[in-house]
Amino acid sequence: MYTSEKLALEARKSFDEESENYGSTQARKNGLAKIDAVLADYDLKARTVEEFVMSTREEADRARQQLSDIKQLLSGLDYEHSENDA
Repeated sequence: MYTSEKLALEARKSFDEESENYGSTQARKNGLAKIDAVLADYDLKARTVEEFVMSTREEADRARQQLSDIKQLLSGLDYEHSENDA
């Protein structure tokens, strides 16, 4: 979780608690909607790997690790001197 995402979660909780005293006003709804949109954006970014959106953050973490492993493997291949060229 991003530090700024944690701050947004804390802001949402605080805003929600403080604004409860004012009832269900349109301003309260708008404020919560804005914070929720920021949180949704953080979540989408956390679940996106190479332009593919994963179902969960855990799935995205696994995909990032697999992608890193594949890139590392490919970086070690020597295409100019492959065994098939002999």
